[in-house]
Amino acid sequence: MTLSDLASLGSFVSGVSVLVTLIFLLFQIRQTNRNQRSLVQQSRAAMQVDAIIRHAEPQFADVTARAVDPAAEFSDADALTAMFISMSYFRAMENSFIQRHAGTVDAIAMDSDLASLRVFMTATANRVSWRLLRAAFTGQFRAHVDALVRETTVFPNTSASMWKSVLAKELATP
Repeated sequence: MTLSDLASLGSFVSGVSVLVTLIFLLFQIRQTNRNQRSLVQQSRAAMQVDAIIRHAEPQFADVTARAVDPAAEFSDADALTAMFISMSYFRAMENSFIQRHAGTVDAIAMDSDLASLRVFMTATANRVSWRLLRAAFTGQFRAHVDALVRETTVFPNTSASMWKSVLAKELATP
């Protein structure tokens, strides 16, 4: 074997090594991408669960319950609290919307958020908050929620009495 043959063999081995390294790098990038998406989804879920738990705290739950009752007394502080509760929810949804368009949230997660938003917007109090707060959100998200509001039916009563009525029906079902 000549020196030229050895150089050719070394060049070939070097090329194969580079190819193997690139393939390994591709797998690493794919795995990192999956891990990143998983972390984004985990943080989104944690943020949403935390918000739900905070909104269940007595002072927030009381305001929410009264917000859906047209006969309830509602102070200025109560109105602000209701709007801030809605604002936190809308911000979380806007975050998901922006991340979906950036490609960091997948379609399944976005569909889940949209289903949640549709339910949220069936409450008159949340629609009122949206009307008052919508200017604080991005144009695309604002248009998206506006369209969702147009296609969503309002439930006239989303209070505890509705929950108790559904509970009674469920308990009566064998």
